[in-house]
Amino acid sequence: SYMALFDSHNGPAMSDFLCDHLVEYVASAISKLPQQYELSGYLEMHNSDESNSSAIPADDVISDAIKHAFKEVDDAMIDVSDVLSSTSKTNAIRTLRHAHSGSCALMSRYDTNTQILRVALTGDSRAVLGRKVLSKDGKINGYQVHVLSQDQNAHNPKEVVRLEAEHPGEEVVKNGRVMGWGMACAFGDAAYKWSVDIQEKLYEKYLGDRVRSNMKTPP
Repeated sequence: SYMALFDSHNGPAMSDFLCDHLVEYVASAISKLPQQYELSGYLEMHNSDESNSSAIPADDVISDAIKHAFKEVDDAMIDVSDVLSSTSKTNAIRTLRHAHSGSCALMSRYDTNTQILRVALTGDSRAVLGRKVLSKDGKINGYQVHVLSQDQNAHNPKEVVRLEAEHPGEEVVKNGRVMGWGMACAFGDAAYKWSVDIQEKLYEKYLGDRVRSNMKTPP
């Protein structure tokens, strides 16, 4: 079973699209994997025989499928090759509306057979799991909170290191923000992903947003 949360910014277009399509796309990608991959995580946790070497790499296949599905959806939504090769302003408006909008995405997938819960995140939404704490007489005495995701923003030192390594010599992170935004990753927000050349062409052809002065080496 799947649960997902989409936190939009700069308009609802991207989060509306993800709400309608992302879970279905991820589920389709995973359904194409051989069935033994789905059981591998269960074997890894419950089989103490270290000779079973297929467990760990097979489990990575499922995680990779989710990551790949996320990236494929985002790449498709910010692709403007048709816009630049067409004279249709209607097509441009439809495409650019989604591309300029942005959304964080937090998705969980629970497999009832293996009892494995996976969490996928793009952005700075946060997944937490609450476990009941019972008193000796069996009554609920609060909850233990387990954080299941890592925020992808400028308050995460790992994200700061990653961004500075990808953009050496640039001031990407400042005052706890990433290029002025709160999160370091998101679906959409194409102005931070398109090349400067593409942004200049869109501005000239459709009077889109000007290229930001601090935009040097997107994404």
